[in-house]
Amino acid sequence: MIRFCVACRTRHPQKHLIPFHRGEENMLLLGIGKRSAWVCANKNCLTHLTQKPNLASRSLKMNGFQANTCLEQVQEKNKCDISKHLYLSQQSGVVFSGRINVLQNQQKIKFLIICCSNSSHSPYILNVIQRFSSKVQIFYLNISPELLGRWIRKGKRKIIGLSQNRHSLQLLNTLQQYKQLR
Repeated sequence: MIRFCVACRTRHPQKHLIPFHRGEENMLLLGIGKRSAWVCANKNCLTHLTQKPNLASRSLKMNGFQANTCLEQVQEKNKCDISKHLYLSQQSGVVFSGRINVLQNQQKIKFLIICCSNSSHSPYILNVIQRFSSKVQIFYLNISPELLGRWIRKGKRKIIGLSQNRHSLQLLNTLQQYKQLR
């Protein structure tokens, strides 16, 4: 089904948009309600909606909204989705965690997840990254190694690699959305 983004005023398939509904105290909340306003899953549209929440008034048939936390709500949902897909990938056996395990299975790995706020990291991580071809996608998650390890039910992990299956492809889509929202 095709929906209309209230921020950039373009039409997209529903699966590419994020729904918001009116919650208590006229706050815009993530999710589908009786009436929903749809927004593109990118930082520009979410920021535009936060700055001008009345963009959603026509879709929701009401004025006077507060949309201060729209971007944060989407980022938190995104982290939960990453956690879920990462756990499912771990159960299906496509996650390689820890430096030694990642390097031993480097031919199978399609993308890497690194705990780091940006691309500047320790020599430990640089040594691993330099051994991979440019075809391997790298995602930097602004989370702690303890949290990443908890998501895959292991100890503290700074880097993990994933080969390809259905769960890891869903995770890849979620990671790309996470990258767009930063």
